[in-house]
Amino acid sequence: MNQTPVKRKLAAILAADVAGYSRMMGADEEGTLRTLAAHRTVIDGIIELHDGRVVSTAGDSVLAEFASPVEAVRCAVEVQDGLKTRNAALPEDKRMLFRIGVNLGDVMVRDDDLLGDGVNIAARLEGIAEPGGICISSSVYDQIAGKLDMGFVDIGEQSLKNIARPIRAFRVTSSVAAAAAKVRRTTASRRPLFAAAGVVLVAAAGAATWYAMWPTPSEAPRTNDTVAAAPAREPDHEAAFWESVRSSNEPAEIQAYLSQYPNGAFSALARARLDGITAAEAKRAEADRQAAEAKANAEANLAAAKARAEAEAAAARAKAVADAGAAKAVADAAARAVMAKAEADRDAAARLKREAEVAAARVAEAERNAKARAESEATAQRQAALVVAPPPTGLARFDGVWRGEFSCAAYRDLAASRTAQVAQIQNGEMTMQFGAAGQRGSWQFSGRIKDKDSFVLDGSGIPFTSTTGSVAGASMVGRFEGGTFTGDALLGGGRPCTFTAARAETAARPQMAAPPPAAPNATPFDGRWGGEFECDATPALAAVHVTRNATIKNGEMVVESGNPQSGAYFYARGQIATDGNVELDGWGFNPQTARPRFTVQLNGRFDGNLFTGAGHVNGTRPCRIKLTRTGN
Repeated sequence: MNQTPVKRKLAAILAADVAGYSRMMGADEEGTLRTLAAHRTVIDGIIELHDGRVVSTAGDSVLAEFASPVEAVRCAVEVQDGLKTRNAALPEDKRMLFRIGVNLGDVMVRDDDLLGDGVNIAARLEGIAEPGGICISSSVYDQIAGKLDMGFVDIGEQSLKNIARPIRAFRVTSSVAAAAAKVRRTTASRRPLFAAAGVVLVAAAGAATWYAMWPTPSEAPRTNDTVAAAPAREPDHEAAFWESVRSSNEPAEIQAYLSQYPNGAFSALARARLDGITAAEAKRAEADRQAAEAKANAEANLAAAKARAEAEAAAARAKAVADAGAAKAVADAAARAVMAKAEADRDAAARLKREAEVAAARVAEAERNAKARAESEATAQRQAALVVAPPPTGLARFDGVWRGEFSCAAYRDLAASRTAQVAQIQNGEMTMQFGAAGQRGSWQFSGRIKDKDSFVLDGSGIPFTSTTGSVAGASMVGRFEGGTFTGDALLGGGRPCTFTAARAETAARPQMAAPPPAAPNATPFDGRWGGEFECDATPALAAVHVTRNATIKNGEMVVESGNPQSGAYFYARGQIATDGNVELDGWGFNPQTARPRFTVQLNGRFDGNLFTGAGHVNGTRPCRIKLTRTGN
């Protein structure tokens, strides 16, 4: 058998694995695998965005190659930033921290595998990196120095296991931009205002002094000292103070800025913001007053209707009693006449007596019927005065078995496919299993249906393209429409699929009377809206500033643009709360590459005919949206 020839090339190698993975597996195997699959989805997507290639995965480790050391280090920093966002939503004992090592060196290529010291050094550097940190070799540092806005700590020459020569290494620290963003996030928290502003000013002044005193990269000695990554900067105290309060809804915080900078660069914006907050509070107070007045009027009207019903019922009962008395008087008179005549004629008296008894029975029957009608009318009038709300419905309405078709587009070496699949829903929890668990081409999804009839499922599986049998992440978003639901899935960070299903059978549950049809739920926000959507630039993507349109019906907000079959599709959806707040979840395509899909999370609020919101794309890229009403 002929062996594949070995070739050599120069490549930047990224090696990563989980700190404390064995301990986490010992404590919770299934939970650890779910978290790892979700983290791997983030890592694989960022590697692909930086033109990297995943060479191999084994357990908790990832090995990737890049043609550029600059892209390799950018990718490592974005991976750690992205995982910080995911870990922040997890309990502390469930958080999963990766260590990353990056080396630039000569490697041997056999088929799709990479071998040699260039790979081994990257793996050893990953071993000495801190959990959540990045360690690079001097060969990488020499290529990226001056090209990336980052800081580096020279940790000197390191003796690495099974590496014959010492390797000089550097730790990557936060970039200047990331440090500034961290200060802004800290000052925007709910701590007392003046303490937050003091932290921003002291941090900015300290950063300026530190950068001013530190030598330039050409003067810095190659010892275990910090190598500066940017020139000295003079802090803008007023701008930092304004940045810390600009989004606040507390009048006292805006007033504190105006007290310190009455004629500052942002004083006009601060006064406008303060006037807006005051006007909004007055508007809310007036709305509360009107709502209380409307409630009092409704209660008064209900009480009046109930009183009228009771009065009419009493009048009907009195009339029935009077009619019965009159009928009884007539009957008594007839009876006396009959008795008088009976004295003269016994046979006639007997006949007349029978007739009187029959007449009395009819009168009694009439009295009973009149009384029953009066009581029935009174009951009907009391019931008409009451307003009965329809019984609530819950997620149990989705319970049962759903059957449908799972379709995937052609991807890499895989042809397009269509298979029949089944989803199970119990108490609002959805589970799906494709293929035999543990085999290539098998996928599992699970998640909970939201009250807004939509769902987001996390999953994992083994791709057909995997040569090692390693687990990859997956996700699915979708919604229910009547008796069907449609979901859009992303397998292994790249292959797009859709799942359309209809109810096959209903889970056993107690039989209940069907609720009355719900009334329309129109809100003051219903209609057409339009405006701007923008996202900040990243090292790999330019800033985005585009037009977005939204429609609102019965309080449900949908923001959509483009075509799902094109490379510029955007979709986000959410239900407006009674206080005017809304959480939008969605997804779309990368407009530069038409893949992979990206996720969108935006939180916003309505203020009259203005909607403003902010959030992230793919969990890390800051974005904002601003809409105004354009029609009904």
